[in-house]
Amino acid sequence: MVAINLNAAGVIQFEAARDAFRLYPAVGGAQIELTMRAWRADERTESLPCTVVATMSVGRHPNVGQRPVCDLRYAHIFSPTTQGNQVQLKGFITDHQLRVIEEIRNGVALWVNLELAVTCLDGDPRQLLESWGNEPISIQSGEWAEALERVDTGSYVELLVPLPANKQHANAVRRLRNARDLVRDNKIEEALGESRKAMEKVRKAYQTGKVAAAAAKKDARQHSKEERWALYVESIFSLLSGAVHDDQGTTENFVWTRAEAGALITSVAALLARLAEDERSHVPSAQSA
Repeated sequence: MVAINLNAAGVIQFEAARDAFRLYPAVGGAQIELTMRAWRADERTESLPCTVVATMSVGRHPNVGQRPVCDLRYAHIFSPTTQGNQVQLKGFITDHQLRVIEEIRNGVALWVNLELAVTCLDGDPRQLLESWGNEPISIQSGEWAEALERVDTGSYVELLVPLPANKQHANAVRRLRNARDLVRDNKIEEALGESRKAMEKVRKAYQTGKVAAAAAKKDARQHSKEERWALYVESIFSLLSGAVHDDQGTTENFVWTRAEAGALITSVAALLARLAEDERSHVPSAQSA
């Protein structure tokens, strides 16, 4: 609960209503709605016309590491009473922002911070008064997951690739961004060529060529986890190589679709993300990168 002190105009208190958080489908993202309860916390009886807007930030903790997301506003003028009013703050979150929030949340509760700005007219003659306050709101993991299901963001899958300070990682990520842009221009083979270059970073880090070659001589049921990963990496690399080589009678006849390009680019992005995570966790097989 937060108290907004408007000096001579009195005090207005805000708190999140029960089931305050909602997401609704929208073009390119979702409409977010946060319902607040507002009431007068003083003894004045005069009507106090107010407007309220809020800047929404999110993080894994209420006051640390919060990142701004969007502005929310209540579309009407309201006059808070001692009994209380319902104030529905609405805004828009893009699909990409929802995916970043998922990355930040990482399966746990999400803390939303609202920086509320209240403006009112009061006094004789009338004066414009403004004041601010912060209200943290906890959204439980299950509540957030249900909201995402309602807006159907799962219709598209896009992995966020971490961007380490290592310049070689940045080059690989740049290759993937180029690949994405080339697909948008319908330059499919060029996009796959850029992805293949990004894949070299992963192959070198895990020495997948050597590991996969050794694994191929063994019974498939005896393959270790790392051997299975190496075979997967090499199979993706083999597919990508088919887009950049014109081998007579084979790859020269390959025709690539946008769906195939999307699957391969996403695979490379996921593998690069795995490498970055392994390096942060000091996994030995990733230390040669």
